[in-house]
Amino acid sequence: MRVFGWVCGGILAHVAAFWCVTATADLALSAGGYGTPGTYKVETCNDTSNTRRNSDYDCYGDFTPDGGTVGDPVYVYLKDTGHDYPDGTEFDAQQGIEPETLQRVGLWGIVGEL
Repeated sequence: MRVFGWVCGGILAHVAAFWCVTATADLALSAGGYGTPGTYKVETCNDTSNTRRNSDYDCYGDFTPDGGTVGDPVYVYLKDTGHDYPDGTEFDAQQGIEPETLQRVGLWGIVGEL
């Protein structure tokens, strides 16, 4: 029984370490720790799942940095957003180092990353 506990504890430690390494960058971006703040406006979202049980929404839209001008929006494709945003929806977002890296900021962005 003790060996089983050690094995389960080791597996749990590896899973927690993997989550920390992979999720901290997105969590920091959602919390506004780095990146360019701005607004994302959804043009359209599509369900890319072939099953009726699960939905995988991909969205297309424009990211406008805060303080930007009319010519500044950047067209961004968001893969597997987890939510079917209605066309025209706008939300605060943070753009990462790579232009296609975009996270919703604020409470719901952080909750979504956790």
